Amino acid sequence: KAFFAEWELSVTLHSFTPILSKKIGSGIIWDGQPRGVEIAEWIKQNTNEPIAFVILDDSDDMDSLMPHLILTDGWYGLTDEDATRAVAMLNEQS
Repeated sequence: KAFFAEWELSVTLHSFTPILSKKIGSGIIWDGQPRGVEIAEWIKQNTNEPIAFVILDDSDDMDSLMPHLILTDGWYGLTDEDATRAVAMLNEQS
C-alpha cells in the first residue's frame, strides 16, 4: 500500500503472493526463491482444484510454471499482443 500511496493512488489489495525470500543480514541481499515458487504457493493456498491461469510478468524466473508465462516488457508493460496471447492461453487450458 505504501508504494501506491507514494504515487497518490488508492487501491484495495485483495490478495498477493507470499514472499518466500529471506533477507540476509542487514544488507540488501536476499536469499531468493524463484517467483514461480511463490506463485505456486499462492495457488496451493487459495485454490481447491486445478485452475486455468496465466502469469503476466516481466521476469522469467517462473520455475515449473514457465508454460503459463506471458513475458512482458518491463519498459512497455502489457501490450495488446500480450493480452491476445494470454486469452488464447486461457482458452487452451479450459
